[in-house]
Amino acid sequence: MLFEDGSYTNSRTYFWALQSLRIINDCIDSILTSWEISNTSRILRAEQDAVRLPYKSPDDDTGKRKAIISSLMAIESQIQQLKNLIKENGAKQEEIIALRDGVRIIITLSSTFSILLTPI
Repeated sequence: MLFEDGSYTNSRTYFWALQSLRIINDCIDSILTSWEISNTSRILRAEQDAVRLPYKSPDDDTGKRKAIISSLMAIESQIQQLKNLIKENGAKQEEIIALRDGVRIIITLSSTFSILLTPI
C-alpha cells in the first residue's frame, strides 16, 4: 500500500484524532449547557429574591455588584471562547475527514492498479 503500512497506522491516527475532537466537543458542550442552566436558574432566583426583599438603594452594595458583574463578564468571555473552540474543532474534523478519505481513495486506486498490472 502506498500511503498506509501493514498496521494501518494512518487510519488509526485519523480515527483517534476524530474521536478525540468529538469527545472534546461533547465535554465543552456539556460545560456550556451546565452554565446556561446554572445561569438561568440564578437569574430566576435573583428575580424572585428581588420581589420579596424590600427596596435597597443601589449604593448599598455597589462594590459587591461590580465584583459580580466583573466575574460574570469574565465567565461570558470564556464561554464565547469555548463556543469558538467547538467551531474550530469542527473545522479540524472536516479537514481530518478529507485527509482520511483521500488516503482511502489512494489506497483503493493503488490496490486496483496493482491488480490490473499483475500478469495473468
